Amino acid sequence: MTDQEIDEIREQFITCEPTYGRWNTDEKKLRAFARALLSRAIPEGHVVVPGWMPIESAPKDRSVMLHTKYGLTYCGRYRYGNMGEPSQDELAWRCDSSGRYSNPTHWMPLPAAPAPEGEA
Repeated sequence: MTDQEIDEIREQFITCEPTYGRWNTDEKKLRAFARALLSRAIPEGHVVVPGWMPIESAPKDRSVMLHTKYGLTYCGRYRYGNMGEPSQDELAWRCDSSGRYSNPTHWMPLPAAPAPEGEA
């Protein structure tokens, strides 16, 4: 998005008060400005992902992307091992496909599934 496009959107929502030389906004206009700006900057159907976050903040009720200090990245969840998996009696962050576990340092949400063909 160009600076000119941002300025065009801003002009719809914000005015300048000459008495103090400050931007004067009301909360509703400011929120509308932010929504308009984001709707142009982020394509429809896309989600902003915060990036890698510390493992301590990861949800333990669903699969997420996990990253270890050794550079391994995998999809996994916090669970006990299944029959035949390594250390099956231990509650740990485990790979969804192999059941192996390691000590991940970071996580991020899984991306949304692609839309079915013909829908987008």
